[in-house]
Amino acid sequence: MGDTDLNVMTVTMQIIDGNPDGIRICRWEGESMITVVVPRTLVAQAGRLPGLPYRGVYYLLDDMHGQVGRIYIGQTTQGINRLDAHVVRKDFWKVAVMFLDSDDNLDRDVLDGLEATLIARAHRDGLHDLDNRARPAAATNPYRKRRIRELADNIQLRMRVLGFPVSGQSNSDNRKHAGKRRQDPTATTMPPTNRRTSPPPTSHATNRTLESPPTIFHTRRNGITGRAIYDPATGSMTVLAGSQVDLTRPVVNSATVIGERERLFHDMTGVTRLDENITFTSPSAAATFVLGGSVNGWIEWVDDNDYTLDHLHRRRGLSDTKLALPNIDGMETGRPAKAPTATK
Repeated sequence: MGDTDLNVMTVTMQIIDGNPDGIRICRWEGESMITVVVPRTLVAQAGRLPGLPYRGVYYLLDDMHGQVGRIYIGQTTQGINRLDAHVVRKDFWKVAVMFLDSDDNLDRDVLDGLEATLIARAHRDGLHDLDNRARPAAATNPYRKRRIRELADNIQLRMRVLGFPVSGQSNSDNRKHAGKRRQDPTATTMPPTNRRTSPPPTSHATNRTLESPPTIFHTRRNGITGRAIYDPATGSMTVLAGSQVDLTRPVVNSATVIGERERLFHDMTGVTRLDENITFTSPSAAATFVLGGSVNGWIEWVDDNDYTLDHLHRRRGLSDTKLALPNIDGMETGRPAKAPTATK
C-alpha cells in the first residue's frame, strides 16, 4: 500500500465467561472511556466486576440483536449498580450499553450535558420509541459544549460498531435506516434507504396532496405481513382483518396489548391471522400487537411506496403534536373500527 495513511480504530473486547451474548467490556485504543454491554439477566454478575469506573451514561434497549424498537437514556454515578433500579422499575429492556469513565474526565457539568445531548438527538432522529418522558436542558458551560458534542458522536459511533443503530449516522444525515437504496422519481437526490424520505406526488396547480382513498400501511418484519389504516384525526391505527399476527414473539411491557392477544387468540401459538378489524390508539400499539416485542410503529408501518408513517404524518406535521411520543400500551376496545375493511 506504499505510503497510504490509514485511519484505523482499534477495539479490544473482553467477553465474560466466553458468552458472546453475555457481558462484554470494550476498550478503544487511546481513549479512557470504557463500554460495557450488560444483558438484563446478568446485571447482578456485572455488578461484581472489578475495576470499572462509576460515572457515565447508558442506553437501555429492548432487543439484544440490533432490532431495537424502544430505548431509554440515562446517566449514572454508581456504575453498573445503577441498573439494579431499572431491573425493578422498567420491564421493556433486554440489554444495557454503558459508557463509563473516571470522575476527572466526566464531571457533573459534562455528564449532565452529555445525557441531555443524547436524549435530544434521539428525539430529533425519531428512529425509536423513547422511554424518557422528560427532556433535560442542562445549563452547560460554553467551554464544554464542544467536548460534549465529541463525546456524543463517539458514543453513537460505538453503538453502531456494536450493532445497535440507535441514532442517525451523522449530523448532516441523521435519519438513515438500514436497507438498500431505491430511486425516488419525485426527488432530486437519491434517498438513503428503502424506506422513502421524500414526499408523495402533489398537485402543482393547487400545491396540495392529491386526494386518495385511505392509505393502507404494511409491516413486514420477520416475514409477518400486517395491514392497517391510520386515522390522523385521532392518532389511532386500525389493524385490518386478514393481517398476520406473530404469536411466537411475546409482547413486552404492554399489558393491554397482551390482554387483547389473549382475548382473540387464547392459547394459540405460531403465526395466525386476524379475523376482525381492531383499532389501537397508537401506531406502536398496533405494530406491537402484530409483531410482538416492543416496536416503534412510526417506522414499522410503511405504505406501498415504502414511505414510513412517521414521514407521511409526523415529520411533515400532518398529525396532532400530542402524537410525538406514542403510547405503546394505548388501545381502544369495545368500539367498531373507524377505518373501512381493505378491498383487494
